[in-house]
Amino acid sequence: MQESTQKSAGTQELAIFQVGEMPCGLDTAMVREIIKYTQLTQVHLAPEYVKGVINLRGEIATVIDLRKKFAMEPVEDTQKMEIVVVRQGSENIGLLVDRVRDVVWADKKEITPPPSNIKGITGVFFEGIFKMEKELVSILNSEELLKTDE
Repeated sequence: MQESTQKSAGTQELAIFQVGEMPCGLDTAMVREIIKYTQLTQVHLAPEYVKGVINLRGEIATVIDLRKKFAMEPVEDTQKMEIVVVRQGSENIGLLVDRVRDVVWADKKEITPPPSNIKGITGVFFEGIFKMEKELVSILNSEELLKTDE
């Protein structure tokens, strides 16, 4: 993999973070900021994957637990976790991740569609696989991931 400090037409900048054992990526254009885990206010009758809400400098942000969204085992010690804040329309959404790892430039030739056998509820959350030197990074489909349950 060639690392580059400049964006070209054939590259995409990805924020790489860990959810369980799975490395995930999200286009940095979607990422507003990354914050340490903070105290959350529970939301009554919210979907199970909604961890709560936070006050983000006067704006309310809903925090989604990606472990629950991906049907993974929850962890008890959330204090080491981080929140990736993304913007959807006029709303801030926080994605609770185990840890943020890096920001990389991905050559679009190294991004392939997810395998066709990844289906089901969690399969729609991925739009591609980025082949790094030592691992595969699942690129999130933010539109599907941030959809609310009807």
